[in-house]
Parts: sequence; C-alpha cells; structure tokens
Amino acid sequence: MSHSVRITRADKPFAPQMPRASHFINGSHVEPTGSVTFEVVDPARGRTLLSIRLGGAQDVNDAAVAARSALPTWSSKTPQERSELLLAIADSIANDKERLGELEALNCGKPRSVVEDDIDSAIDTFRFM
Repeated sequence: MSHSVRITRADKPFAPQMPRASHFINGSHVEPTGSVTFEVVDPARGRTLLSIRLGGAQDVNDAAVAARSALPTWSSKTPQERSELLLAIADSIANDKERLGELEALNCGKPRSVVEDDIDSAIDTFRFM
C-alpha cells in the first residue's frame, strides 16, 4: 500500500513516495490486523501525510512466534555472517539516504542538515555493531 503526498515548499513542490504501511513479519510484508488507525502528521505544516492501520494482538503474537522460530538460525550464524548482514543493512540505508532523509524531515519537522546527521549515525551504528 503506497501513498503519494504532494506538499509545496517555498522553494519547490515535494511529492515523496510514501513507504508501504505494513508490518514486516517472518520475512514478509503483512497488512496490520488492528482496527485503529494512526495519522502521520508533518509537524511543520500540520498536514496529514498518511493514515496507517495499527497492528493488533494477532500481529504481536505472529511477530513473537516468528522471532522465536528465527532464533536458532540467527544464533547459529558466525560473527562474520552476522556482521555481513548488519553491513548490508547499513549499505541499504546509505543507498536510500536521500529518500529516507526527505521522509524523516517530513515526519519530524527537522531541518535536512540535522536529519542527514541522524541517518549517518544510524548507518554508523549498523556498521559498528
């Protein structure tokens, strides 16, 4: 489920492609089972960016079951294998840094310069771990 949002900035129109609003459980995107929705608001302009359906008890249970079943595989990985996976996450964030920065600036109302530092810190954290 993707949403397109058009917000006009003083310098240019901005229309980011909103990420899929779903849960990622057991290696797959799944639609939330809850009935409550949550409005994601651009705090700088007070505009709703998108509405997402929140997860319910079944989603929490499914995630816990998936985590328990993944533990033996994850815990049997060597430190090098774990490191390679975490480095791949860091690379993925770095490769999508521009789009993630735009979305985070909208979500938090932070200036881009601050958001860039936040994203760089997340990348560094995954690389450090």
